Amino acid sequence: MPKAISMVTFIDRDDNDKVYQLKVTVNNDFSVESEYIGEALPQLIEMPKEKETLGDKVEGIIEGLTGGMLKKCGGCERRKALLNKLGGSNE
Repeated sequence: MPKAISMVTFIDRDDNDKVYQLKVTVNNDFSVESEYIGEALPQLIEMPKEKETLGDKVEGIIEGLTGGMLKKCGGCERRKALLNKLGGSNE
């Protein structure tokens, strides 16, 4: 029985960004075997979302209450910046 088995997925930039997989096996004597599996479906990578600030929350509340009918102005941006500065990060 092998010590570890892992699937390695990689993108070949020289082959039109196709995605391929290898199966890597580490045996009990720590020898390594690899097996080419073939082309795989690309997986989507989720980018981490930015944290919502206090200014963003207040802006969302105002948009929700007014149905998005208000135009954003310089005062809106100043209010949002002030709330973000006062509220700090929302962690």
